[in-house]
Amino acid sequence: MDDIHQATKMAERAVQYANTSSTLVEARLVLARAFHAQGKLHEATREYKAAAPPDRFSLTPILGVAQILVARS
Repeated sequence: MDDIHQATKMAERAVQYANTSSTLVEARLVLARAFHAQGKLHEATREYKAAAPPDRFSLTPILGVAQILVARS
């Protein structure tokens, strides 16, 4: 298994077992980046959006979605 697929599996596991909201946000960001690197833009967008909770401002998921939108145009 190559590194990016291993990173994806590890991030999916971290999302599954996250026990705090901050850990869940970070795990979703790693998973979004892994999907993004694989060109899985739909999945990456979903995870970036999930990593942007409405009660907390985080620039990283916003930038991730913006990169995908630019790539699609």
